[in-house]
Amino acid sequence: MEANHPSRTPRPAALSTPGLEARLRAFDLALAVLAMVPLGLPLLLSWKLGLWEREATVGRQGHCFYRYGLRLSGGFWGRFARRLGAAHWPSVWNVLLGDLSWVGPRPLPVDEQTLPMAPPVRPGLVNRWQICRRAAIDFSDESSLDQADWQQRSLRRHAGLLIRAVLVRLLPPRASRFPDLLQVADVAIHNLSMHEALTRIEQLMDSGRGELVCFANAACVNTAARDRGYRRALRRAALVLPDGIGIKIAGQLLGTPLKQNVNGTDLYPRLMARLNHRHARLYLLGGAPGIAQQVAGDLEDRWPGLQVVGARDGYFTAADEGAVAADICASGAELLLVARGVPLQETFVDRYGTLLGVRVALGVGGLFDFVSGRIPRAPEWLRELGCEWLYRLWQEPGRMWRRYLVGNLTFLGRVLAQALGWRRAQIDDPAPLSSTAGSAGLVRAVLFATPLAAPDLPLSGPTPTALLPVGHATLIERQIELLARANVKYIDVVACDSPEALRARLGEGARWGVQIRMHVVKDPQQPYGVLSQAALQETHRVLIGHCDSWIDAHSLERLLESDRVAVLVNQAHSTRWSGWASGPGATRLGCESHWTREDLARHLERQTARRLRLNPQLVISRLDGLGLLQLQSLASQGRPHLGVPASWRAMPWGAMHPSAHVHDSARIEGPVLVGPGCLVEAGAVLGPRTYLFEDVVVSEGSTVRQSLILAGTYVGRSLDLEWSVVRGNQLRHIGLRIRTVLATQDALLMPLAPAQPPAGSSPSGRVLAGVMAALSAPVALPALLGHALVRRQAPWTRQTVVLEPANVRGKPRSTVLRLPRQRASLPARLLCHWIGLLEVMRGHRAWFGARPRQAATWCAIDPAWQRTLSELPIGLLHAPAWFEDPACRSEAEAAADIYCAHQSHWLARLQILCSQGQVPPRPQDRRSGLSTS
Repeated sequence: MEANHPSRTPRPAALSTPGLEARLRAFDLALAVLAMVPLGLPLLLSWKLGLWEREATVGRQGHCFYRYGLRLSGGFWGRFARRLGAAHWPSVWNVLLGDLSWVGPRPLPVDEQTLPMAPPVRPGLVNRWQICRRAAIDFSDESSLDQADWQQRSLRRHAGLLIRAVLVRLLPPRASRFPDLLQVADVAIHNLSMHEALTRIEQLMDSGRGELVCFANAACVNTAARDRGYRRALRRAALVLPDGIGIKIAGQLLGTPLKQNVNGTDLYPRLMARLNHRHARLYLLGGAPGIAQQVAGDLEDRWPGLQVVGARDGYFTAADEGAVAADICASGAELLLVARGVPLQETFVDRYGTLLGVRVALGVGGLFDFVSGRIPRAPEWLRELGCEWLYRLWQEPGRMWRRYLVGNLTFLGRVLAQALGWRRAQIDDPAPLSSTAGSAGLVRAVLFATPLAAPDLPLSGPTPTALLPVGHATLIERQIELLARANVKYIDVVACDSPEALRARLGEGARWGVQIRMHVVKDPQQPYGVLSQAALQETHRVLIGHCDSWIDAHSLERLLESDRVAVLVNQAHSTRWSGWASGPGATRLGCESHWTREDLARHLERQTARRLRLNPQLVISRLDGLGLLQLQSLASQGRPHLGVPASWRAMPWGAMHPSAHVHDSARIEGPVLVGPGCLVEAGAVLGPRTYLFEDVVVSEGSTVRQSLILAGTYVGRSLDLEWSVVRGNQLRHIGLRIRTVLATQDALLMPLAPAQPPAGSSPSGRVLAGVMAALSAPVALPALLGHALVRRQAPWTRQTVVLEPANVRGKPRSTVLRLPRQRASLPARLLCHWIGLLEVMRGHRAWFGARPRQAATWCAIDPAWQRTLSELPIGLLHAPAWFEDPACRSEAEAAADIYCAHQSHWLARLQILCSQGQVPPRPQDRRSGLSTS
């Protein structure tokens, strides 16, 4: 074997004696004989069936042998047996023969390309590296751990490693693919390995400006759930690293497995060793008096290249924080280690940020106590089992019992609620944007939806201009449509009022093929703190826009081509900022969170000398009543059929939504736009330049010219409207500048009642669902656990189900339900029905109702049926649908759902319940005259 690897340096021989080898061999034989008692008969049967397989393996001192294994199928029982370790059961025979040991280096095949030098001890079925890998703390390479074990061989260590290997099997297995981010309750955690985390911190040391790097464990997640300031600090941190076995278990339960447990105590020596070569300057803050100085002495002894430029304890009040921050800044430190505990250390760094003068601030919690020796760390074997928290509880039970005994159960409850869809993350301030767009040379747009509509408009209350109607959609939807056509893929929307309404309209941006991030600010007059984010500064170009100003597509393209400030020129030839500008991300470095719009305009003019003079005929800079009317025609200028989507019906006079109805005798002069849910009765006169937004009724004999009718308005008979903006019973006449409120009892102008969403189950039905779910829980919960262990996934998927499509009332309504996976087995479907009982109990479903449908399924249904189905609740049980042609499936299921909705008698419901297990006959059976009934 040595001839095959002449360049390898032989490892030193193990420090062992003949007596030790004899004791270890006797231990292996005794355990192998005991293992053969339960495994002997299954192994004999599998050998007779020819299921054994063998592989040439390198043994002790380079001697080759055949290692035996069991060949298992890929079916359910094969996966189940593999989970029990059955594939390695025949290797017990190798232990009896003396080829293998229970504990030792991993046995390597002869033909492995990366084969190291032959081990001086017998290979083993388990080793320390496998244990560390299962516990997600495999920071060292396999060969170094093997070599350390060779030097410390003993019977006690042999038995201890074997016991650890058995216990660590209770932990979730290591996954093959890992997501980039873990969302555990309200905390977003970066899923990095130790090496990746060290590399990212080094990169921040090169270019960072007060960046926060912190760790999140189960206690941190609980703190974030009740502390908004801490939660916001974590959202703005440059790195949030996973810490503790609780995060690993949470990741497995949520289907986002953890890559490595990158805790601060293990990261600290590795980071210091890297920074030692660059002679980094450190400031130590935290711990009891004198502790930081002890840590400073330890640092200088172990890593002489490091410079500790300051150290002080963490016992200071909020009044002293400014002086502490000034002292840190004056020290010239590059790295700040803060050990004040959660959440004080994170909120302190988040509050002062760049004022600290450091490149990176690292929140390390109780690290100083471990390094100084004040509190000993848990033994190695406890850390490998993920039970370090038990050791901390044993050390300080009076201080830690609430954190670990109560807190761990609370943490698991939050994670389970999130896994079942009962809990959503609280996002007060979205995470800093990824800088991938900037590195790729792309453009990022920032739209400020904070300006409010003019007070003269007939609105129910303070309304953002972004939600004002422009043709077939709202103003911000049309602006995002323009940005998407200009190939802008990343858009940030900054809002203050009505953020929920904006999110309902925009979603995540998938409708336009863009990525939308929402930011919520407190003061609509000072929303510009978002521009100071590091990701925007690194972006190649940033486009700034405001939703109270409209510019045409050509001007937008010119802004995207080069760095400019778009200005308006009045009759006196003076200029003022339009609210739109573009520039490199680096120009935002000087932005302050307290700036107003005028401050930002002056800053942009200083940074960007070039100006773009806008055509006043193509710009709307004031969205009062007149500006809003002018914008309706300007936004669709030069576009066919007023720029409406292809699903709308093109008419000689303009366009109308498929759900709208216009009587044949109505007289219409274009351009006119009739929105979703609108009704124009016989004899009505519309146009020109008339726009009906959503759910508007124009009665017989009424005339509406050059007006905008907002959503939910009833226009009574024989009413003449011209140059007006109308909502409900409020009217704003543009020419006369008069606002009028009519009495609703006159029935001239009235607000229409909004459509009510379909109701879920009745209170008695919800109680019944809860009782049935509780009675079946002793069977369902173990079955769910077994399914998760065997399949490594939940039996359901969370799918967005459309309750009412966009072509019924203008904007789609949807919800998220847990539905069975495709080609799910019968047990999996039964488990999904049990989860469905919980959704019925919560009122998200009814016992009997329509099938859950996605957006693509709604498109295949006749519009007349869509309106009927949109009024039905989503049901747990559905009437069976029979169809021969698969192309008719959507119509057949729609007909069955409508039939089910009209069968309210208990006998009919019982018949539907009994039909749940019936299988529809295949088309070939029907053609041959066969019947399944």
